[in-house]
Amino acid sequence: MIKPLQIVSQLDTISFIESESRTLEYEVGTIVSADGKIVKQYVGSGSLVRTPMRDLALFVGNVFTHNHPSGRGFTVSDVQSFALSGASEMRASLPDGTVFVLRRRASDVAESLGNILQNEVPEARYPGAAYALQEEISADGHDLSEEKRDSRIFDIMAESVHTWLVDNAEEFGYTYSKEE
Repeated sequence: MIKPLQIVSQLDTISFIESESRTLEYEVGTIVSADGKIVKQYVGSGSLVRTPMRDLALFVGNVFTHNHPSGRGFTVSDVQSFALSGASEMRASLPDGTVFVLRRRASDVAESLGNILQNEVPEARYPGAAYALQEEISADGHDLSEEKRDSRIFDIMAESVHTWLVDNAEEFGYTYSKEE
């Protein structure tokens, strides 16, 4: 478990957690309260951290930060989970220090964000990204190893989620940023 030695503020706690989790090869998710206390921490495996439905109330009004060892931004699942959680903010920190931040501004339209993203951007999910990659490969005539193909598919998914959030988050009552 990653815990700061001294809690000064919410931002200090979040900064410490994100700094400590950047080098991990597995995901760790942490709920941080407005006064900087760690509400709960979840240790995942690889590129996934699960939060049980019974803990949903813990997210309300708090910040959820987690690392992405893959070096990619939010997934559709991240956005959908955030929209349903009631958290005030979701963060994804990358190994290079980049942090993606999605903040809630208005709750009346927030819950539809993840579903609309999923419906409007087929490339945000694996099958749509795989199809887009196949189109890319057909256009340039190159073949990829299975590992490179999978990596590129996940890149396409992350890029499409990022682009959609940049263009649409405000319309749904959110602010979205990429902090480097």
